[in-house]
Parts: sequence; structure tokens; C-alpha cells
Amino acid sequence: MKNYIVWGLLTVFFSAAWTHPAMAQSRLFPTNQSGFSVAAGFGSADDVSSMGASIAMTAKARFDLGVSVSRLTFDSDVSSEDGAGVEIRPFASYTVVRPANAMDLGVELTAGYAKGVYNSDGFINDGWLQGRDALNVGANFYFRLRSSPTLIIYPGCSVDYVKFDLDGGRSVAEDDSEMAYGLDVTFLFSNNVFVTPSYLNLGGEKSVGLSVGILIPGT
Repeated sequence: MKNYIVWGLLTVFFSAAWTHPAMAQSRLFPTNQSGFSVAAGFGSADDVSSMGASIAMTAKARFDLGVSVSRLTFDSDVSSEDGAGVEIRPFASYTVVRPANAMDLGVELTAGYAKGVYNSDGFINDGWLQGRDALNVGANFYFRLRSSPTLIIYPGCSVDYVKFDLDGGRSVAEDDSEMAYGLDVTFLFSNNVFVTPSYLNLGGEKSVGLSVGILIPGT
């Protein structure tokens, strides 16, 4: 398999469907607030696009635990015919430092595990990739900027170590690893609706994503 195909698939793992959320949801909740978040999004990289949805639980605005499901679509440059796949990914994050004032730095630790299955006849007939597992651990860094009484902006960046295992045919390494670097900015409206565009560079491959979600406050 050509390297750009492998990296294109892995890039989607992070931000093409935003299913590795560029940020933890805890940062959006008031201090010590628990609750849930529901989001949907899409993304794009070379020869592949993705749409997905996620749900996450937040405890005391510190700890997040959630799961995302994404459908990936590959064009004919990747296989002899258009292909598709599904990824399921549980993820978790913990807020180590929560900003107390404007321009204070926030720090989050993140981890996730993805299971992908690509069931297109084109992949199977060509002897290409049929499945993939991937594990990531990393950190997010962000600021909290209040623009108005109803808008808070969270610019941030992320760095992740990715370890993946590929299940497929010819010229495909069984496992490999790479560093991923991302940029994102979240707009929180009325402490309820959030919009997050994101950008990722993984092994020289680039992707962009956009997610939209809502917060459901708990106790």
C-alpha cells in the first residue's frame, strides 16, 4: 500500500470526523459541573472523508469518558472502487490544569482506542487494508477567552503519540507509530452550543474537521 493511503486513513482517525475530539468537553463546563455532551461532525483528508457522532460524560468538569462512531468514505484513488468503513472509538481525558483567569494556560491529558473495519470489495480485491486498531495518548493545551456575555472562545493545540496495528494485505506494515500535532478553536455559545473547527498534521499528512454539539448540564 502506498504510504499516503496509510497516513490518510490514520489522519481520519484523529480529526476528519473529529472523533478524536480536538478538546476535552470538561473545559466547556463551569467549575465542578458534571453533565453530558452530544456532538456530530465531518472531516476531510486526501482521498478520504468522514462523518460521525459522539456522546461523552463529564464528571466535575475534570474527567471525560465517551465513545464515538464514524463512517469513513474512500474514493477510487485508494482502491479499484469507492470504499467505506466504520470506526468505533472509546476515549477519555483528564483536566490537569483548569484556567482560573483569562490567558491562563489549561492542560488536559487524553487517551483513546479505535477499532476500524473496512469492508469494501475494492479493498479486499486489491489486497489492501481491511482493518485497523489504533491507540493514542497525548495532551491538549488551551486558553479561555470571554468575548461577550454569551460567547467564550477556547483556542488550543494538541500533541499525540499514535500506535497502530494494520490488518491487511500487500505492502502494509503490521504496526507503526507516529506523532500527531493539531490546532483547534472552540466557540461556546450561551454555555450550551459549541462549534469546533480543527486542523491536524500526522506524519506530514494534513486534515481538517468541524464538529457541532450541545452540553447537557447535570449536577
